[in-house]
Amino acid sequence: MVKTRNLTRRTSRAGIALIIVMLVIGTLAALVSVFAYNMKVEAALARNANSQLQLEWTARSLAEGAAALLAKTAQTTRWQQEGDMVNQIWAGRDLAEFVDDNEPLLALMEATGLPLPAEFNARDPLPPLTPVKDFRGAMVDYRIEPMAARYNINVAQREYLLQALFVMQADEADADLIADSILDWIDPDDATHLAGTESEFYERLDPPYVAKNGLIDDMTELLLVRGIRENPELFYGPAQMSQQGMPFGGLSAEELNPPIPVAYGLNDLFTAISSVTIHLNAARSEALQVIPGMTPEWAEQIADYRVGFDQVEGTEDDQPGDIGRMGVAIPPDVLTGLQQAGATNRGAIFRVTMKIALHEHEGTWVAILRRGSPTDVQVLTFYRES
Repeated sequence: MVKTRNLTRRTSRAGIALIIVMLVIGTLAALVSVFAYNMKVEAALARNANSQLQLEWTARSLAEGAAALLAKTAQTTRWQQEGDMVNQIWAGRDLAEFVDDNEPLLALMEATGLPLPAEFNARDPLPPLTPVKDFRGAMVDYRIEPMAARYNINVAQREYLLQALFVMQADEADADLIADSILDWIDPDDATHLAGTESEFYERLDPPYVAKNGLIDDMTELLLVRGIRENPELFYGPAQMSQQGMPFGGLSAEELNPPIPVAYGLNDLFTAISSVTIHLNAARSEALQVIPGMTPEWAEQIADYRVGFDQVEGTEDDQPGDIGRMGVAIPPDVLTGLQQAGATNRGAIFRVTMKIALHEHEGTWVAILRRGSPTDVQVLTFYRES
């Protein structure tokens, strides 16, 4: 009997020990599995971080390449005579067969591996960028745009804003309110223009905020301005509204009440970052119409003059938009308005938009460049857009 009890105890202890061993092994197996999973996640994160870092530095390299291209362009005899033309390499046109000045630009691109930019078009909407060009192991596409192709809203006087709203076909009853509210948003004081809006209106909103009383840094600030915040189609324009669906306030273009049949948006006509001039060689006809007294017909005549006899933009016979040589039937007072607006054919501030893809990763970056002189092109800002 005693032997049987001892055997039972030993068997029980052995079973307990076996269970403990199995629990330990199971715990260790679970820990190993968790460790292996964590290592897999860490490896994936490391790969992703490396890819994202490579994407960013590819974008930075593209921005510096664009800066070098703009600097080299401004050192050519052709630029000294014509300024920035949309049949030049920076605008995506490789017309080396008829312009000797393109040779140093092509040499720069060959030495650095910089691909030809996507086309910039001053007449038609710009197509989306598609990363299909090889650059340092990544697929890229990028576009260079002169910011002065639109008028600088920070220097726009009241008559320019009213003219823009007229071009947009906005409701005349709201034009004074919107123009004065924009001026109140920009000016440094708290004095209200005749039909304008200062902080006391915005402080009653939910959530409340105050008028900036400073220069506009980004055009989307206009979505906070009275008259535009209630009708974002005034900012986006009908084309961009339909693309974005519900860009602001939870309302689609079809749901806006009342609908505003604008032809363009303020974002099509103005920029917040440029020199104080408008670029005669690159401005769209609707942006030219911001100049008081400019009609759609005269703006189109300027655009037609620029593209030359073949009426195709970006070809050999394009002509610079020189006010003194345009020879179009534009009244002298309108030409005077262009001169007073600081119209020029040379850009100082440029936007470089870059779309880059590497493996399964993709992103869009933006760089703002300033050309102070033919040998001084600086990157003012660089950021990821998406």
